[in-house]
Amino acid sequence: MRKLITSRKRNRSCFICKKAIEKGEKYSKKSFSVGNPSQPDKIVNHPTLGMAVEVQGYRYNKSMCEKCTVNETAFKTVKIVNSNKEIKK
Repeated sequence: MRKLITSRKRNRSCFICKKAIEKGEKYSKKSFSVGNPSQPDKIVNHPTLGMAVEVQGYRYNKSMCEKCTVNETAFKTVKIVNSNKEIKK
C-alpha cells in the first residue's frame, strides 16, 4: 500500500473520485511521467527561433484520497492473485 500522508492544505482533490481532501485527512501521491524524464534535455539550433531546449520528459504528482488508495491497492492484489492462478493452470 502507498504511504499515507496527512494533508496540510485545503485545496487538494482526489484525481480519481474528485472528492476534496480536507486539511488533516490522509491521502497519498501517485507519480506520472510523460516522455522519458531520465534522459537529459537537449539544446538544439532551431532555424527560426535560434536556440531552443528540447525537453525529453517530465514527472508530476497527483493526489489520491485514502479510500481510492486502499481500493487501488486491493485491486492490484486481486489482479496479481488471479494472474498467479492462471499461470498455475
